[in-house]
Amino acid sequence: YWDHIAVGLTELETYRDVSKQHGNEERETNGLGCTWHYKYDEKGVLHRYPNKLGKTKKWTKDYNYDQARRHLIYETMPVLRNAVKDKPNITGQYMVALVLAGYQRPSDMKHIAAKISKAKNDQEVADAFLFYSGQDKWKIGTWKRRWWCAAYAIGAITIDDFLNLSRDGFSLININRVMQNGHFVMTEDVIEYAKNAK
Repeated sequence: YWDHIAVGLTELETYRDVSKQHGNEERETNGLGCTWHYKYDEKGVLHRYPNKLGKTKKWTKDYNYDQARRHLIYETMPVLRNAVKDKPNITGQYMVALVLAGYQRPSDMKHIAAKISKAKNDQEVADAFLFYSGQDKWKIGTWKRRWWCAAYAIGAITIDDFLNLSRDGFSLININRVMQNGHFVMTEDVIEYAKNAK
């Protein structure tokens, strides 16, 4: 599933060829959420270090992708393994969606997976991705991202739909269109609206 994970993260984490300093960030980044720097030691053990201010912008695309892969190996995948343990009804597609949702907040995967494992239909699976344990100021932005994860999880969109989004497409959707009365909306017209947001 690596291709699906890479494509999804490229959109949700917004890879750019030219680095950019976002609001509330102290450094420029090329995206893909590489807040940390990962290195293998001489014994092949992976270690995590804080980024040095100003260094990220010098990373090449390939290096940035390798750092994203190492982040998945170091943090995201071990949490995923524990989150889906003893939950045989969590499919590979659900797991990809969990990775896309948990790349920034791995701890949320445990709670989302628990809700998915008890879901009786697609709507309950989609709504599982509403779980969020962070600060209120990031909640709306996270829910916009999570809508895409939920849509992928239930098969409402494909990985090719991620490829066809405009840059930062997930940010452009109106939260009041894709979430109503505390539920993610997965109707055909809302899906088309979100896919075509400009």
